[in-house]
Amino acid sequence: MGKYHLYKPGEFKNDLDSALSFFNEALQLSIKLGENDWKYKAITMIGTYYFEAGDKKRFIQSFMDVIAYYHNTGDKQKEGKAWHELAKLYENTISDAEMQDRLDYYQHARSLFLQTNDQINANDALRGIAGIQMRRKQFDIAEKELQEVLAQYQKLGYNILHPTYEMLQYLEYDRGNYNRSIAYCLKALENMKVHGDTGWSAHFYGSIAKSYFTNGKFEEALEWQRKAATVEHPNFPDVCGQIQILLRLDRLEEARRVLESVLKQESTITYDQRVYLYRISGLYYTKANQYEVALSYYKKLLAMDLKNNYHSEAIHNPVLLMCYTEMADIYQRSGNLDEAGKYFNNAEILVKNSITPVQPGMLVTLYSGLYKYLLARGDYRGAIKNLERRDELKDSIFTANKDKQIAELHVQYQTTQKELAIKELHSKEVAQKAQLDKVSLQKNITIGGIVLLLLLSGIGYKSYRAKQKTNLQLLAKQQQINRQNATLQHLLKEKDWLLKEVHHRVKNNLHTVICLLEAQARNLENDALEAVENSQNRIYAMSLIHEKLYQSDDIKTIDMAEYIPELMESLKDSFGVAKQIKFKLNIDPVELTLSQAIPLGLILNEAVTNSIKYAFPDNRNGEISIFMKNDHDLITLQIMDDGIGMPAFDQEVEPESMGLRLIKGLSEDIDAAISFQVEQGTSITIVFKADALNDVAGFSESREKEVEFA
Repeated sequence: MGKYHLYKPGEFKNDLDSALSFFNEALQLSIKLGENDWKYKAITMIGTYYFEAGDKKRFIQSFMDVIAYYHNTGDKQKEGKAWHELAKLYENTISDAEMQDRLDYYQHARSLFLQTNDQINANDALRGIAGIQMRRKQFDIAEKELQEVLAQYQKLGYNILHPTYEMLQYLEYDRGNYNRSIAYCLKALENMKVHGDTGWSAHFYGSIAKSYFTNGKFEEALEWQRKAATVEHPNFPDVCGQIQILLRLDRLEEARRVLESVLKQESTITYDQRVYLYRISGLYYTKANQYEVALSYYKKLLAMDLKNNYHSEAIHNPVLLMCYTEMADIYQRSGNLDEAGKYFNNAEILVKNSITPVQPGMLVTLYSGLYKYLLARGDYRGAIKNLERRDELKDSIFTANKDKQIAELHVQYQTTQKELAIKELHSKEVAQKAQLDKVSLQKNITIGGIVLLLLLSGIGYKSYRAKQKTNLQLLAKQQQINRQNATLQHLLKEKDWLLKEVHHRVKNNLHTVICLLEAQARNLENDALEAVENSQNRIYAMSLIHEKLYQSDDIKTIDMAEYIPELMESLKDSFGVAKQIKFKLNIDPVELTLSQAIPLGLILNEAVTNSIKYAFPDNRNGEISIFMKNDHDLITLQIMDDGIGMPAFDQEVEPESMGLRLIKGLSEDIDAAISFQVEQGTSITIVFKADALNDVAGFSESREKEVEFA
């Protein structure tokens, strides 16, 4: 009865009072009857009551009384369980001293379990010790302890391994090893399926989605997040996680529909669920450029007293850190640098004072925001420092090698699933094999007759032997060809990884040039400053292409439907025209080679920059539209604005404008036809054929012709 009231859903004082009343009655009855075991069970539950009531001193004292009794009676097993229960309940530790106390409790429990040869509980205690090492950022020690737990469980034949895999995935996520975090989630899912427990499936699906999201792979993240949200009892954060991923994919309409369905539950959800809801609402309205609405949700979030109710102030509070960083970003977008500075300062203090690991993905977001903020403030040294911190973290997280490992993990997971399916079909295979044996017997009888006839003919036998010899020679040649093909495939993969590394280094070098230009721009003005800023935008347009190449599985081509929106976002941020100018994009999924993508990126940069600077004088509002269509490998790019229009000029004569000369010259480089219209705004249309190297069949045909005429 006491346990019923103690663990009853909800937190009401009446329930706690009732629990204590029943526990005390049980204590008095056990004393009256002389039942010491029941007496100390009752004292244990009274200690648990004090833990739930927040009375730490009485909670610990109750357990110490129980421990002293079992120690004096020599019952090591029950003493170990008391230490273990005390350590598990004493989880909200903040200071180093409290964490050390909890570590001591687990070590006492593990020592007693080992003395009584209770290896299962000893392993559970070691998992608790590893959790404390993770809190202390002692990742190598924690990993070693968790691997020891797995080895001991497997040695004992104990197959419930997913709680240990869960801790390992948290450890690797906190270290920034998102590929290994995904690996442990997949192992946990496989382990649960083996022993028929799928209750944690949604949790691990969501963890995989979180790793992919932090790793910048939003399509994969959405796939796993939808799996988490469609299980029988999805977690509220998994539904909110869908919205966040849809926002990163610029699928605002889908995000809005999911958000509206969640907002209907606001009056019935728990405290933690409300935290998720307000934060995701802030993200949505920020993406929709409704900054005041977004700030209202973040202020609701801060009003919930996250420091005291959600996590302790001294511990890294991920929700509070995200709230500060995202509010600072909104104020910066709104031009209120003073308010932005306050929230960035709050975020830096939270990171500095944290005694638990700060997730690398959150630090990347913070350093990126600080870089833009300090740049706007004119603090170029501080801006470059944060840019370097961000790129160092990004390079440690997003590498081609980790992408390759993640792909291999998926192959391993799918292979395991197929192996399980094969085992299920084994019984059918046995029945089919019996039927095949019968058919095979009939076939062998027929072949025996044929062989007997062949043996009667010496010429036929000789021909048969000659054919066998020829077949063996052909088989040997085929095997040699297969080995050569495998070697060539290996060399081709090595070449692809080397090319990715080259593009990675080129991108980093171009970013360094951009930073140097930003520092130089501090001492320039007028035409010189404008020239440097134009150069920065051109270099960024090229560096973005190299970044896409080394992050892509296909390093030969660039997806313009992905590249152009990101380039436009950069130009909007660079000129600060997000509120003034609306961008309308309609881009077909066009794949271009590097030789065409770089000129097109520069053309887009020049055309859009000219529209932003000259088409909308006196800060008037306007719209810039970009369309790219692919009609049977004939690609049309159209850039339009509804501004005042540029002065008319003879398109057959070399233009005086540097920007127009550059656009025409770049168009000639890719054999494109270009035309200008300057009525009711400016429209530039470029038509060209896709690079032949993009067409595998065409490329092969051209190589055959070269050989033919050589």
